[in-house]
Amino acid sequence: MNIWIALIAAVAGVMLGIGMGGGTLMLPVLLAFGVQQKTAQTAMLLSFLPAAAAALLVSTRSRLAVWKAVWPALPAALCGAVAGAFLSGVLDSVWLRKGFGGLLCVMGVLAGVRVFRKEQGAQLRKKA
Repeated sequence: MNIWIALIAAVAGVMLGIGMGGGTLMLPVLLAFGVQQKTAQTAMLLSFLPAAAAALLVSTRSRLAVWKAVWPALPAALCGAVAGAFLSGVLDSVWLRKGFGGLLCVMGVLAGVRVFRKEQGAQLRKKA
């Protein structure tokens, strides 16, 4: 089991490094291996810190970081993180799991709509 978790963590790290959010992969996999919801969340957060720091370092050195876009969003993101941590401590694991599943569904629908619109735009440009 540990080798599979390590492999998934590596893939999640790659996803994090390219900005896709590795937690969307890592959390469901940990849950599938029988790890309790709150333990899986904590493990994901602890693995996120060094991975995010490494990805940020590489992005900054590659001059990919757009700090003008980051600074205005940072206070809201920090407030959201504190609120999420509070909710995680208060809510039952069942509700956390349902909320995460709902979020993944919404993200999937939004990604599908975006791809559909992009394809529609490409078809319209071909016709023109």
